[in-house]
Amino acid sequence: RRVFSFVSAPKGTPVEFGFTVSGEPSAFKAALLDGRARRVWVDEIGGDFVLPRGFPSTGQVVLLASGIGITPFVSMVRSLAGADLSRLSLVHVLRSPQRAVYEAELEQARSAGAQVVTVVGPDLADGIDDPGRLAELVGPPGAGDRGEEPVHYYVSGAPAFVERTTATVRRFD
Repeated sequence: RRVFSFVSAPKGTPVEFGFTVSGEPSAFKAALLDGRARRVWVDEIGGDFVLPRGFPSTGQVVLLASGIGITPFVSMVRSLAGADLSRLSLVHVLRSPQRAVYEAELEQARSAGAQVVTVVGPDLADGIDDPGRLAELVGPPGAGDRGEEPVHYYVSGAPAFVERTTATVRRFD
């Protein structure tokens, strides 16, 4: 069993998912990469990692990702194609510039008004544990047009990144 995040917009076709390979890929991933595997069977689709109801017309959303943790956020951005994304902030933390992915989608979000920040910071790839550093990346709580609107934070990436960054968000907000 493997867990993958969808990159395609909900109900989009074709269905796309993303993954990384470090070292020698498994036989399954190798078959996907070289095209031998043309079909994937899905046992279960689950999760509730979705944008708040009414977004982007209400509320503020901050997406914090490390590495391939960007995949569910790309799906979210794709689902908002054509919308005003001025209430969206997206931070993508990379260990190295060679790990950058989905640059076209991030640029599309930026063009639609989103604040998009890509940070090459090996020290941050395992988690943002300083509220001051988080404020540098997303702005202070209540900044800009947020005012009294709720801010919804989403964190995705390796378990260490999610754990540390989530704890910082809780102290920050």
